Amino acid sequence: MKHITTDTFTEVISSNTMPTVVDFWATWCSPCMRLNDMLPIISDKLNQVAEIAKVDIDANHDLADKYNIKSIPTFIIFMPNGKAIDAFNPSGTSTAIADRIINAIENYNKIN
Repeated sequence: MKHITTDTFTEVISSNTMPTVVDFWATWCSPCMRLNDMLPIISDKLNQVAEIAKVDIDANHDLADKYNIKSIPTFIIFMPNGKAIDAFNPSGTSTAIADRIINAIENYNKIN
């Protein structure tokens, strides 16, 4: 799982051949820590569909501001062209979260 900074954000998103799910989080956030334990499972379910990367909002305030992060954890799904196609606060099971990501990507690909 990649950790993205302000300096690497654009390069990581655009160099990826598949969508990137960016997890905006912070070390002091309890729900973020619980979700962190689920990320390997979610990543396995997204195999060949999307990659997950993380942005620490405390170290990268400008990215949190740019993408209007008001609560964490927040997932934003980015296509390789940099377009954000969905943003949500992940909750529920790892399967439900992975399904939401897969459905958003499939819906985007159907209309584009």
